[in-house]
Amino acid sequence: MRSRIFAGALMAAVVLGGCAREPAEVAPPAAEALPITVESSASAAAFTGKVGGGIAFDYEPTASPAAAREAADLIVLGTVADVLAPSADESTAARAGGYDATVVLVVDVVESLDGESAESVRIMLPTGMDVDATALAPLASGLSVVAGLTSHGETEWHAAIDGLWFQGTKDAVMHGPYAETWELAEAWGGVETLDAYAAAIRAG
Repeated sequence: MRSRIFAGALMAAVVLGGCAREPAEVAPPAAEALPITVESSASAAAFTGKVGGGIAFDYEPTASPAAAREAADLIVLGTVADVLAPSADESTAARAGGYDATVVLVVDVVESLDGESAESVRIMLPTGMDVDATALAPLASGLSVVAGLTSHGETEWHAAIDGLWFQGTKDAVMHGPYAETWELAEAWGGVETLDAYAAAIRAG
């Protein structure tokens, strides 16, 4: 949310007894205050809701943390750095994979939970047709994320449907764009937070 505060000064001549009084000295108009911005990345719900809104996947939930490690080429814990529109090559590859609309999630890696280490990853996210990467970026910036990834080329990654989870500083639980925490298999132990999910991956 954004709000603007405007401050100014009003000068007037006061007429008493038919004579105009000299206006009193007043301070010059105050400069316009900077917009007050509430960090939208405090919660992941808005971002995941926009990314996954209107998309439904028919998939088999990952059976366990061990199964997630086996299926992934890389599992990372990190922070969202940006959301971008895909390049022409990335768009072509996405369409070949059956996705008509995608955005690119750029993640700064804090820890590789499984697989080789990486400084950052570009993750292709399927979206609805009317989703704009520019509008998503401020909703995602700074969110914590765990992503179970498979490699598609040297720099492109795809996330498992139930292996992509986000959490903001004001979230009590993690949020997924394509899956809900209650869909996780019993072997995950009812995890609901990124910390618990990451711990399950490490232990798996």
